[in-house]
Parts: sequence; C-alpha cells; structure tokens
Amino acid sequence: MGNRSSSLAVESASKPKRIRHDRNSKPTPYLIENSSSFGGCLIQRYNENGPARKAFWTKQVSNHNIDDAKILVHIFKSDQPGQGTYAVLQFEESEMYFASNEDKPHMLDLEDPGEFEPEDAEDIRTTADRRVFLMKGVDGAQDIDLEAALKGGADLLFASCVASQQKLYDKRKAHVMTLLKSRKVPVRFRREGKGPKLESQYFHLYPATPPEDDSEQSDEDLALEVQLHD
Repeated sequence: MGNRSSSLAVESASKPKRIRHDRNSKPTPYLIENSSSFGGCLIQRYNENGPARKAFWTKQVSNHNIDDAKILVHIFKSDQPGQGTYAVLQFEESEMYFASNEDKPHMLDLEDPGEFEPEDAEDIRTTADRRVFLMKGVDGAQDIDLEAALKGGADLLFASCVASQQKLYDKRKAHVMTLLKSRKVPVRFRREGKGPKLESQYFHLYPATPPEDDSEQSDEDLALEVQLHD
C-alpha cells in the first residue's frame, strides 16, 4: 500500500464540523444519476492497469456494466442537529473512494482505502476528511429529506467539504461534482452554478437493481478511452 497520507486537510478557511456515521443508514449500493439532458450514471472505467483513478459517466447502464456503476453511499450527520447531511461515496467493486486530491484539493480523484487514515468510512469523524461531501438540496436547504433522497425523489448537489474550504453554503466557494459534456472527460469539481448547464451538477440516487433491459453497452461507450488526468 505504500506510505499512508493523512486524509485531513489544512483547516485554514473555516472550522470543520464533527460528524458521526448514521447507524440507522446501512451503506447500500446506489446508482448516481445526473438529471441533465446529456446526463447518465457515474461509473468507474478500467484499463490494462486496472481501475481508473477518475470517475466518468455513461449514458447507459445494463447488466454488462452495472457492477462498475454501483456506489456505496455512507451517510453521516453532524454532531450538532440541523447542520446538514453528509456522505462518503465508494465504488463497491473496486472499494475506491471519491476524494479531494491531497495536493490539489479542487481535483476529484478515486483513491484506495489504504491511502487514508482511518481506512473505513464508518470511522470518519470530521468534515476535514477529504472523502466527505455535503449532500445539498438544490434549494439550498441545510437539511434534506433523506428518505426521499435515497429513493431518487430529490435533486442533490454533492459539495466537497475540503475543496469548498468548509464554506459549503457560499456559492463563491462551494465546489460540487459536475459532469462535462464529453464522456471522455472525468467528473470534476466546479463552483456551484458554474457547470456547462445548471443541471449538470444535479444528481439522483437510485437503488442499484439490475436493469430490465439486458442490452449490451453501446459501442460508443465501449470505445471511449480512459483519461486518467485532469
């Protein structure tokens, strides 16, 4: 695994919050779907060296690729009531976490558990951990209807606590997961409201059940080259 790097970022801009894993919410595999006109589901691609260290998106999820699209959503609450709902995202197949890059916080990477301390998501206790996202409603409300959100019933923004310097409700600072128009380009952080279109930052969560249509992945998706760097 090599040397572990701390998952804690420099706490320079705003004080991180103490959080705790929601024991009532078992980590469950979901498909994270974008609701824009060019949207699709987040997916991890593979090349000859194994899983890519970037997240991409695909127009079509079938039995051919659904395992690469299943994402465990670990839910957290602030120690202080009314301070938001947080999530850690982890591809189920590779066990790699979505994370803000340690040296370049505005870059979104996928990283192995062994690159963090603690390794297990359930042991995270602070929003200073590079893996923690605030799940925001598009209306800016601090608290979302978690039950509805986990059934695909709400548009969500995923704001990186570290990339946003903990200023998650300041649109000048908040950096959220964003799809760009080309599926050859990895999912990136962009300032809230600064995507190619507003809906490119809106996502739904759906339980990852096998699709009824067992069609093969499209030739276009299969032909996409994996780009490992921003």
